[in-house]
Amino acid sequence: MTLSELMTISLRRCGLTASSSTFTNNAYKYVDIVSAMLMGESPNWYFRRKKGTITTADTDQDYDLASDFETPILAKNYTNNSKVNFRPLDWLEDTDPDYSETGTVTDLIISGMNTSTGVVTVLAYPVPDGVQTINYWYNQAFPEMSTSYDSTDLQKYCPRWFQNCLLFGLSSMFYSEKGDLDGAGTEFELMQRNLRIGYGIQSQINGDSVTKIGKKGYLNQSAVDQFVFDVREGSLT
Repeated sequence: MTLSELMTISLRRCGLTASSSTFTNNAYKYVDIVSAMLMGESPNWYFRRKKGTITTADTDQDYDLASDFETPILAKNYTNNSKVNFRPLDWLEDTDPDYSETGTVTDLIISGMNTSTGVVTVLAYPVPDGVQTINYWYNQAFPEMSTSYDSTDLQKYCPRWFQNCLLFGLSSMFYSEKGDLDGAGTEFELMQRNLRIGYGIQSQINGDSVTKIGKKGYLNQSAVDQFVFDVREGSLT
């Protein structure tokens, strides 16, 4: 289903027409709002996962990530066949305040955004001492909709059930705008039904995953720090 088809069907469900630029202009914004809400329903929707590559250079610590990067999943140094961790910025300040360590990259620290391109940037730690290939997996950002996407098959960005969520979420927004709360509620429930389908598929894809508590200093450090245990007396055997 293309974006144009999705908006046309959604507007038609509300008794509106896509021939009105007022409605279609609002539709683009509403799709962005609904997609942001749906993306927030899971921190790691399977269809958002993508792979990027960083090729380091000697003594260069700053690198751009993919233009559609939103959140990290994991990374690996393929040159040295070793895991690379995503760390918080304060970890780097505690570990190497003067950024003087060099060697094999073991950690990436999200440092902000490139003000020229708007892409997310990282610091490599230690400072690379040569060419290394770092592959990383991440969650891609859902694109901001506009007329340039009208003829784009949305399957490129999300599966059918998620497209259905966008469709019913969009019509719910228009019903609400018209003051028809019953109609908005009906469309919202249809969106929720398709979202439940997505949860089921997500569970099947993830399989028998095991939730693990990360180590202090890793991603989501504030949550991890609530579960840091120290043996005060005796020993563990």
